[in-house]
Amino acid sequence: SNEKFVLIDSNDTGFVVAALSGSVYFSQDGKNLVLMYDPGEENRGALCGIGSNDSTFAVCYSDGRVVTVNNGKVALSRLPDTGVTSFTSDGKRFIASDSKGNIYSSSNGMIFEVIGYSSLLKDDTEPIARAGDGIFCFVVNNSKAVIVRDEEVGYVIEETDISKSTGADISSVYLTDSGLIVAGTSD
Repeated sequence: SNEKFVLIDSNDTGFVVAALSGSVYFSQDGKNLVLMYDPGEENRGALCGIGSNDSTFAVCYSDGRVVTVNNGKVALSRLPDTGVTSFTSDGKRFIASDSKGNIYSSSNGMIFEVIGYSSLLKDDTEPIARAGDGIFCFVVNNSKAVIVRDEEVGYVIEETDISKSTGADISSVYLTDSGLIVAGTSD
């Protein structure tokens, strides 16, 4: 196939890759790909993100569609809003944001609940989303961060200006399992 693959994730069951066309493929061995979902010409939407937990993969589109792949079965679900801007997982939970500033969470990739809100998320159409063990980070406009922590009392949301720490626009982000934000700058 002449597909251009743009997203990949893995768990103990194998790999899922998403193509620029919106098609989703599964591979147990990383070599042989099986087409699991084809959005069709009229339904091609911008890919928003990919994530996985122990047994489920989820691919999210900006129109709110979420395709889950679990044990060879495909399910299609929807986030409540059609303006989804980011999607990721920490290996246990899936998390998404929308253009209205809502933050969603799901344990299975199919049923999402609103867990919080940040007005910062309304300012960026493609925030960078990263996750590490129970901690989720959205970097907005390469300068501010919305940090969501899954704590015993529920989800705690913190907003911070990380450009003040770096002195430059942020071009890439990595989130360690302990919640440390590692930011790469353009210079």
